[in-house]
Order: sequence, then C-alpha cells, then structure tokens
Amino acid sequence: MSSERKHIIVAHRSHIVFHGLTSLFKMGKLNFNADHVTSIDQLERMIASKKYDYVFISPQVILNCEDQFNHLRNKSNAKYIGLLQDGFARDTRTQFDEILYLYDSESTILDVFNKLEKQSDTNSFDKSMLSDRELDVLKLIVEGYSNKEIGEKLFISTHTVITHRKNITQKTGIKSVSGLTIFAVLNKLVEVDNYF
Repeated sequence: MSSERKHIIVAHRSHIVFHGLTSLFKMGKLNFNADHVTSIDQLERMIASKKYDYVFISPQVILNCEDQFNHLRNKSNAKYIGLLQDGFARDTRTQFDEILYLYDSESTILDVFNKLEKQSDTNSFDKSMLSDRELDVLKLIVEGYSNKEIGEKLFISTHTVITHRKNITQKTGIKSVSGLTIFAVLNKLVEVDNYF
C-alpha cells in the first residue's frame, strides 16, 4: 500500500461512526487525514474545496438526493464506500465502489480499504493529464462524432481535432474509439447516463 497520506471524508450522521472508523484506521497504521460531514450539501462543499481519495458515506445522507450524489460522484476521482446497515436494498449497493457494513469486523474493514488502495495504486489516472480541450474532444469521440463534426462543434479545424486525438492516444495509450469510451466511463470523464 502507498505510504502517501490519504484524504478521507466520512459522510454519516453519527459522530460515533466517524470516530470509530478513524480510530480503526489509526490502529491499522494508515496514513490519513479525515473530515466529517453529516449532509450531502456539506459533502459537496468539502469536495469542492479539497481533493479526497475516499468518501465513506451512509445511504441516509443521500436519501432523496440521488441526482446530487451522482453529479458529485462524476465530478470527483474519490472512491465511494457505502456504510450500510443490514437491510438496505440491493440497488443501493450499486451506487458505491465498495460496501462496508457497520457490523463488519476490524479486519474486514481494513481488508476493504487495503483492496481499494491496491486498485488506486495500479489504476490511477489524473484528469489533469488531459487538457480541457482534449477532454472536450474525448467526450465528442465517445458520442460518436467524426473529426469534421467535432471540429464544427468546437469551432476548430479538423487538423486540430486530429492533433488532439493523437495527444489523447499518447497520454492514455488507447487507440480505438471503444477503448477510449471504456476509459472515459471508468475514469468518470463522462456521465454514463448521457451516452448509454
């Protein structure tokens, strides 16, 4: 696991859950900073002001705010871990990268965190690798537009579009449109609902 300090936020109405998780991470000798919020609005403000690696969140915090939560997830590179009690619906679980139950053992919780850390170490992609214009071009590629159509939409020449595509391919190592589409979805560069 990376020794780099991780930034964690716990979005749960219970202060006991926040203190319990942070105590557990300290016992596991994890290198982290942690913040606590109790509402989706607070979470949104915190994520806008600071980059978090992990968001531990209760479904109760996002109850009736699913659109706001999905928008927030798509803007952030953080991993979202659902903090569930027994009995939450199966479709609730699909909103998160990983699930923890409040009654899980210490070792289970630390194992989930370590698994996410290993995934982050091998799959990390920094959105800032691509320029804003390259991201615009990538989104239009995902939508299925040709180079000429992309140029018309962005008011740039076809030659410039081709240059951006070459840069995207160099930076990502992906040449095919289907590969770029999967890459964009997995890295939350596009909102899935808009394309599928």
